Amino acid sequence: MKFEKYAVLLGSLMLAGCGSSTKSAKTAGFFAPDQYERLAEKISYGHKYLQNKKVAVLPFSYTDKHASNDGVVISERLLTCIINKRDLEVIERGLLEKVLSELNLQRSGVIDASSIKGLGKILGVEALVAGTLTKRSDGRIEINARLIKTETAAVIAAAAEVIVPDWEAATAPMAAVRPVLTPAQVPRPQAAFSSPLVPLTSRERAKCPSGMVYYWNFDNASQTSTRDVFGGYEAFLRGPVLNGEGKVNSALDFRNGDYFQVNGRAEAEISRAVTVEAWVKYRAINYSESGARLFCDSSSYCFLLGGAGSWQANMVVFLRGVSANWEHKGKTALSPDTWYHAAFTYDGSRVVFYLDGRVDGSFEAKGPINKGTAETLIGWDNKAVSGYHLPYNGLIDEVAVYNRALSSKEISDHYNKVINGKGYCAG
Repeated sequence: MKFEKYAVLLGSLMLAGCGSSTKSAKTAGFFAPDQYERLAEKISYGHKYLQNKKVAVLPFSYTDKHASNDGVVISERLLTCIINKRDLEVIERGLLEKVLSELNLQRSGVIDASSIKGLGKILGVEALVAGTLTKRSDGRIEINARLIKTETAAVIAAAAEVIVPDWEAATAPMAAVRPVLTPAQVPRPQAAFSSPLVPLTSRERAKCPSGMVYYWNFDNASQTSTRDVFGGYEAFLRGPVLNGEGKVNSALDFRNGDYFQVNGRAEAEISRAVTVEAWVKYRAINYSESGARLFCDSSSYCFLLGGAGSWQANMVVFLRGVSANWEHKGKTALSPDTWYHAAFTYDGSRVVFYLDGRVDGSFEAKGPINKGTAETLIGWDNKAVSGYHLPYNGLIDEVAVYNRALSSKEISDHYNKVINGKGYCAG
């Protein structure tokens, strides 16, 4: 995956700034490089403990998980200074983004040892540069960076600096991104919690579309879990709550850092065809964390809004193993604070996107879907690696998954049923 044009511009600014004097850099309109050069010098010192000297620099993220593009800017500047030190060989950013995407990994300041080792083998790097950011009360940003050996996950170099953010002009395209709202800014009406399992009756199940695997209508939940009303699969709730303003009755309300995790896997494993549909109403999308996860079944298939290198809320689908880990996006950018019926189907040869019951793009893609081993999630991934947390901020309702590709008529019928206040299995 590639960064937008702003990243290219940013990179050129950084190359001009690092290694220049502070005075000349300011005169030219570039960032003052002192802090980044000191960080790069201390991190580069770790080259003495490496053999091939190859490293990857991961985008940084805030310790409190709040949404920001700061981590991308800071890590890019540090990357440039490390390159100019010439003690370490840094892999190209595009390759890193591509591998992280293919592995369905996420960006974070905290990386587990197994992910570090796996990335090292795939990328051919001996170490990763990772770090966290902390916003101080005076507006300055504290950077804590470290060089981590991929084979052992041992930290072999570390550095810390405090900088004044100065990149408003350089990141002008980001200014159009809506801010991620805090819980204090947007109240979320909460429906009364009730029994986490109110399954469909046998008569209702008989009316459900064939091939249904999961169906969460979010009309019932405890404070910690809910169940899909079709298959009875339990899902743990880590933050999201019921909201009485759902599309049909209540919905699940997510804020950044909230997530929904399925306990167990469906008996009918999806391998050759799949449909995912949901009603979504997002507040804002954290593009620096690569969009918003609507539903990802392990690392087999993933349905989201936005995506790495994107600044628009189009639907995106990732299918592991299909046409060499294939992904594409729908044509239409969804607007915030608006309910949409979002869906995609894959029949083994083609992906079709649907928005509000109508086709929103289709693409050729061939091959079976490879099974993954990661968790099945909506929202934040707490085991993320550097930059793809995919936090969802908003409401989601009527989530259903099938082991076949639904027809256009079925998708349209489901859209109309919910418009009329009914679920997918209603008569």
